[in-house]
Amino acid sequence: MYLHVRATWEELPRQDTLMLWVEEDAGSLWMVERIDGGYFSLRTKRASGLPAGGFLHVRETWEDVDPKDALMLHANSDSHGSHWRIAPGPTPGTSYLANRRSGSFLTVRRNWASERKGDHLAIAAPAADNLSVWTMEPAAPAGDPDCVLLQSPSAIVRADPTRDVGPGKKFAWDGGCQRFPGFSVVASVSPAARATLRAGMEAVGRSAKGRSLLSKPLPLGSLHMTVCGFNNVGGLPIREDVYGVLGTFRREVRQSGQPFRACGVSVRNAGSRKAIKLDVGSIEPRAPFERLRMRLTGLCGEQEHSPRDGSLHITFGFYELWKAPENQENIVDRSLDAACREINAGLRQMNHEVPLELPHLSNYDDMASFPDNC
Repeated sequence: MYLHVRATWEELPRQDTLMLWVEEDAGSLWMVERIDGGYFSLRTKRASGLPAGGFLHVRETWEDVDPKDALMLHANSDSHGSHWRIAPGPTPGTSYLANRRSGSFLTVRRNWASERKGDHLAIAAPAADNLSVWTMEPAAPAGDPDCVLLQSPSAIVRADPTRDVGPGKKFAWDGGCQRFPGFSVVASVSPAARATLRAGMEAVGRSAKGRSLLSKPLPLGSLHMTVCGFNNVGGLPIREDVYGVLGTFRREVRQSGQPFRACGVSVRNAGSRKAIKLDVGSIEPRAPFERLRMRLTGLCGEQEHSPRDGSLHITFGFYELWKAPENQENIVDRSLDAACREINAGLRQMNHEVPLELPHLSNYDDMASFPDNC
């Protein structure tokens, strides 16, 4: 997403002229003019045919207005409000844009995707969430070698919705979970393991993808591994048999002398579910668990397990609700790298073994909770 001047900027209130936009058109092109002391001005290409005007500017009354209303376009570059300098960003190729007048930084607002067009940006101090980070790219591919594009690596476009969002789906359009009842046999992640993984889950929520494309975070207590995902596992005709199978498994685990746990756990490191799924290598004690799955699948009248063999995973607090455009897929992917590192740190503390509570049959109402209520 690029720092962009709206096509109707001359007719708009001055605080509403700027937004984020995906196109590399004239509104996203900025002419750089050098000033003294390492400062420069940025003039929108939309103003190139005018005698003056169109400079990115922090207004004189910036301390008295809402930070989202402090930015505007100004008639000239003489004022310190139109002077900017580059400060090194947190990763190579990224920068902060600091204003001479305010000393603050050009920033994308945290909830920009749900704000009206004129409220995408503000001035603020840089924070760990990288909303103040920009890349300054030559605009030659856009047809003007004298201009630059200012791209926010944290601002992601919502393109197509996934199957999990919308009326009758797991999540509402605002990202919150909604009623989606069903039955499942699940094994909850133990409280101690949830505490160890908390920092990783919070890092997912802070990422650019987390803010723009994922659901709102589910409660930490929702972390679980699905053992049998067929909805008819809770049906009255077989429910007593399911209770019996679960009881047998509990006895077999106690007799094994081993804790029930997921082993060889790794964070999903690529694809659409990167950082929001933990892949399970195996379950111990293995033989009782394999018998449990076989018996539950048979009771449901199925031939293959759900999840399928080799696909056991721990759902990690979020669902993907939106896809990004193809040209932003790399930004989306990279935005989760820090979260993956944080999750891996937690998994290393547990030697990549996640303790699980013994499986239970749950009649859940939504994705936020899988209670032992049957």
